[in-house]
Amino acid sequence: MIKKDRRRPIIGDRRPPSPLSDIQPSHWLAEYTSDLLDLLHVLGRLVAIEPAQAGVLEDILGATLLDHEQLIAAGALAGTETARETEEN
Repeated sequence: MIKKDRRRPIIGDRRPPSPLSDIQPSHWLAEYTSDLLDLLHVLGRLVAIEPAQAGVLEDILGATLLDHEQLIAAGALAGTETARETEEN
């Protein structure tokens, strides 16, 4: 049985450079700031609507489930039923 190499990995300047270093910019770009601000705004809005989303989830979980026949009668599975019939024939 061969033992695994458990030596500590090389870190810092001793590690060979990655090819990814060639495509990294040398400084923080202005578009990064815009992207970061957009992301922070989206996250802030998601946090703000979390209580409302929790209420929606509770409504969904507390609702009555529809069975297969009800979905067919409502036309919600029309495409699925046609595809099944085609596969079966």
